[in-house]
Formats: sequence, structure tokens, C-alpha cells
Amino acid sequence: MRNLLCASVFLLLSQINFAQEKSELDYYIIGSDTTYCTGLWYSKTSQSYIGTVNYVGMEGDTVSMNERSKVRSIVSFHILGSTVDRVPQKASKPNRYVQWADRIVEGKLTLNYYRKRSRTIELNGAGGQNSMQSKVIVIFYVKMPDGTYYDINKKSDRKKYIIPYLEKCKAFKDAYEGDYSHEKDDFVKTIELYNSLCE
Repeated sequence: MRNLLCASVFLLLSQINFAQEKSELDYYIIGSDTTYCTGLWYSKTSQSYIGTVNYVGMEGDTVSMNERSKVRSIVSFHILGSTVDRVPQKASKPNRYVQWADRIVEGKLTLNYYRKRSRTIELNGAGGQNSMQSKVIVIFYVKMPDGTYYDINKKSDRKKYIIPYLEKCKAFKDAYEGDYSHEKDDFVKTIELYNSLCE
């Protein structure tokens, strides 16, 4: 009986320690299931899909994941306190190309933000001289509870979808005193207020 009691206590302590370890982990992958790890690296293809994922498992083993079906099932990475989500490159075309954007607000409504300066080389016709041109790509999306994304920078998305949705919550509508600015810091505060008041 004593041995059984000791074994039960040991098992319980092991489960508690593992639960604490998981909650303190800085790395995990969310796909068809959640994989906890102690180190994580990934590479993207030229079209922003995940090419390869390498991680150090809980037992210290290094795992390389590059099977197309497995990497395509990944929807989020959690790395050192930050979550990176797979989002559509264009909110209006969710089944086309993807991008990986930082999750900057968590809750009923989530916000993802991505900013990148891309450079292109164009041939200048006069004398065959090359010229560099750069373009800033910005993704600033709100994800609704049904999984739909809307582009905060698009006035039509804000007026037709986002603002009417926010104002359905009376507690938010009564408390909100802003003007629905699409500036990043202002909009973050708007969604944080909504998430704090509306379930």
C-alpha cells in the first residue's frame, strides 16, 4: 500500500512539473495538435509558405519537419513570448497566398500586424542601368470569431464590417469615445477595449 501511495504521489508531482514546464515554455507550434519544444527555427519559401521547421523536443532531440502535409497544417508559432500566425496576404482572398504576421492583440478579436520593405530591381531602359525601387508591405488585420479577416487599412472593411460588428456590443458602444482611427496604436486600444468588455 505504501509503495502504491509513493508511486501515486510521484506520478502526481511529475504531472504538476510537466504542466508548469509547459506553461513556462517559450516555444511551441500550433497545427493539427500543439507541439511544445525548447528551441524552434523555421524557413519560408519565396511565396511565404513554411518550407522547413526544426525544433528541439522536450527530450532534447532535434526534429526536422519538412513533409508538405505537416508544415501546411501549421497555423501559429509561439517564440519567446510572441505569437506569429499564418494569415492571408489579402484579407479579401483568404484562400490565395499567405503571410506570417505578429499577433499583437489576443482575445475574442485578434489583431495581426506585419510590415516589410521589399526591394525590386528594375532595368532602366536608358543605357541599361539598374535602378532599385522599394515598396512597403503592411498587413494589419482583425480576425473575427468566425475566422474571417478584415483589413483595418481599408476604409470599406472598417465601415461595412468592423465598426458595425464592434457596435453590436452595447457595453463597448457606451464606453468607446474614439473615432475609429485606423492608426495602429489607436486601433489596438479600440480592440483591447472591446475584448475587455464583450464576450
